[in-house]
Amino acid sequence: MKLELEWARASCIKPFTPAVLGASGQVITPASAECRTSELTLAEFKTLTGKMDAFNPAAQTPAQYLGGTPDFRTNVYAGPTSGHLLTFKESIALFKQLGVKMTPELKRRRSRCRSTGSRRRCTRRR
Repeated sequence: MKLELEWARASCIKPFTPAVLGASGQVITPASAECRTSELTLAEFKTLTGKMDAFNPAAQTPAQYLGGTPDFRTNVYAGPTSGHLLTFKESIALFKQLGVKMTPELKRRRSRCRSTGSRRRCTRRR
């Protein structure tokens, strides 16, 4: 699983941390990770495939963490059959080619802002 390596990378906002489980297997502290596509190179981004947005809170490995699709959902459209991800520029070109009358939304990286008197001070999250 190529994305698994991305979750484990030290350059992620918050690298993968396994769940802390109690003696009977109950989750005391859920597994966590925070990696963003904005932290990937274009080459790394192009290796990604679609996946249902879900996680396994009891995961001990990045692969288990990513494999947390609930039973009522499907993974039929995930993985190699999910098509490939487009860059913003590629999606605009495809929409123009297909005659679609819209432009996809481009999001900025989240920033951390706080008020200091009459000013807002913002720093980029890393």
